[in-house]
Amino acid sequence: MPRYTQPRTGYNKPLLPVPVSKFVDGLPVYGSTTETSAWRVYVPPPYIPPPYRRRWPDGERVYPLDRSELLESNAKRPINQLPPEVLAEIFLKFVEDDKALKTFRTQLRDSNRPLVSKHTDADPILLGHVCSYWRAVALTTPMLWATISILHPKKSQIRLLQLWLERAGSHPLELSILEEQEPSHIEANAARDVILSVTARRRYWKSIIFDITTDTLAVIVPLLQSPVPLEHLDSVELHLSIPSKSGPVVHTHHLLRDPDVYLDDVWSLFHSCSTLRRINWGHAYSDITFPAHCPGHQLSDITLYPDISLAILMELLSLCSNLEQIRVQALCLPSGTLTTYTHNPVLLSKLHTLNVTADTEVAPLFRCLTLPALRCLQLHYRLPDSVSRDSEGFCDFLSRSNCVGLETFQLIDGGSCEEDLLNYFDSSIMRNLKYLRLNSRITDGVVRRLTVGEPSHYPVLMPSLETVILKGCVTSDGVLSGMVLSRWSPKTFSGRCTPLKEVWITAKGTYGSIDEGEFARMRRGGLDINA
Repeated sequence: MPRYTQPRTGYNKPLLPVPVSKFVDGLPVYGSTTETSAWRVYVPPPYIPPPYRRRWPDGERVYPLDRSELLESNAKRPINQLPPEVLAEIFLKFVEDDKALKTFRTQLRDSNRPLVSKHTDADPILLGHVCSYWRAVALTTPMLWATISILHPKKSQIRLLQLWLERAGSHPLELSILEEQEPSHIEANAARDVILSVTARRRYWKSIIFDITTDTLAVIVPLLQSPVPLEHLDSVELHLSIPSKSGPVVHTHHLLRDPDVYLDDVWSLFHSCSTLRRINWGHAYSDITFPAHCPGHQLSDITLYPDISLAILMELLSLCSNLEQIRVQALCLPSGTLTTYTHNPVLLSKLHTLNVTADTEVAPLFRCLTLPALRCLQLHYRLPDSVSRDSEGFCDFLSRSNCVGLETFQLIDGGSCEEDLLNYFDSSIMRNLKYLRLNSRITDGVVRRLTVGEPSHYPVLMPSLETVILKGCVTSDGVLSGMVLSRWSPKTFSGRCTPLKEVWITAKGTYGSIDEGEFARMRRGGLDINA
């Protein structure tokens, strides 16, 4: 839609179009038609604050302001009197990825501009649309432009991508590029242009997440092998797919055996970076031994995708003495080796977060690990009900590790029985938990064990709990609300436990009248409860 200006003399003269050359980032550049007449710009009503509105007989209209009036008004605003470095910090918060927003926003998948994250539509360009002071601060804050996410590359994104890269300057870059798995010819060309643009500035890479096709990777392999040091590279996540016109996408489980694909050469380059700390190999090394160039001693955070065997996992962990976090997306183990598998015990003294999704019994894993610094434990079992959970062996692992700092425990397992859950609870290591999430068959016995009892001599289970998430509850009416009330009402806990701050409960079926009434009353009392 064309933008129009109006001369200073009178409001009834014909509107004059503003040339495209007089716009920067979508904003008009204020100028003058002569030495005495300044242009005035009409701005749509949603962007004009109340002081700039006037009530006319036929409704609210926007009247124009000249540049001097606008600058004088903006300068008097309290936020524009902040030092530029303080305003820059506010801007960085504006574009910061919303950590609470985990749901992928599908409307962003077709964005025609770069994003700071696939989880948010915050755009630093908008900051320059407010006033000249904000624009000046935004343009002189490289960090504001150094986080770039490109979803499904398009030609329309390339110019703005180059603009962001220029404004980021020499600041370390955090890049995320997600390509269509079956791109059209035009989309494939756009993806190559995008990847070439960011590869040209590989010297400044700090974090990269590339989900691209093998054809796109082949374009940048020669560039990556050129002698340009990756002196800032801290994190690498690489997923590859092979486009197929005749069938579904074939993921790269066996790309290393294909001489036409240089995946191992690329990883060898990344592994050679002395600053590298975090890695997600995708499917690159899921079914073979990790290569000798893997820098296990310097890694602090790794993510392993399906499917990785317990033997390969333990081999890798034995090399990663400084590991702090690990996520295993699908642990597998041939059934014939479950009872016979052995491995020398592995002590990881710095590991504080363990996240395991398992399609097989995990008892052998816990028999081989000692994690004294463990603070967050997340387990997702996709096992038949007939497979033993070995809750006693799990408790032995906790006792052996003596991880008294464990604060977060999450268990997703539809096959766990009440006895298994109670065994987990009875471990003394669980006493300091602050966050508990259970997705399982949760019965009256489990909920009553979490309830703070009336007798003062009865020990309180997990007295420091602040957040409780229970999904899959099969309980009698009043049992759930009684547990929550016992841990929230000031009349009941009397200093024996920390009051709950957040509760999420999902039942199989509807709640009874007692639970419904008590939940509503606690909501009115200020408890953040979702049930």
